[in-house]
Amino acid sequence: MSILVNGDFSDGFTGWKFHAPKGSSFDIEHGMARLTVASRSDNIQLYQAGLTLEPETRYLLTFTASSEGPHTLAVHVHRNKAPHGSYGLQNYIADVDREAKSFATYFTTPKGVLDDGRLRIWLAPYADKGSVYRIGHVSLVKAVEEPLPEPEQQPRRVIHVIARTIMSGDTLEVRYVPPDKIKVDERGDIDWDATPWRMVAVYAPDTD
Repeated sequence: MSILVNGDFSDGFTGWKFHAPKGSSFDIEHGMARLTVASRSDNIQLYQAGLTLEPETRYLLTFTASSEGPHTLAVHVHRNKAPHGSYGLQNYIADVDREAKSFATYFTTPKGVLDDGRLRIWLAPYADKGSVYRIGHVSLVKAVEEPLPEPEQQPRRVIHVIARTIMSGDTLEVRYVPPDKIKVDERGDIDWDATPWRMVAVYAPDTD
């Protein structure tokens, strides 16, 4: 039996909190949480606190997720209050897109008293202005049987971006744009106001 409250969102928002910038929204849609992000932030998360886990015990976390376009989220299980020590699951990465996918991962809790746990579905720093995530069927149970093979992680590509020169004060932004969504202005340049994009990285080197 899952130790989470309302993991299927059948009871609305009960047990869950959504921390996000002002103007963001948390709705229930077709049995899933629909999270709409109003702007980028360094703290965007859907979470459930007050969890009690058994020490040195293997657990199985499963959930379903999708988003409006390619996005990433990370999942953690840790102490609710500072210093937020890990309860065994740290930075489980899930790449999501429009089609809902199921995810599963095993983890083993550490020694000690684990009575102040938080399950954190971490959207920062991946979410952009207007990002929409859907989360559902969240379950956290003791893995009493032999572990099943974990789902194969999606292959990752490494893409190198080369800037010919970087001067003092410059900021390098790496943006992902679906090729079929690019809009151009009268000069033939990308119209960033009309083109949907996702911030991948920001780098502001000190070149003095």
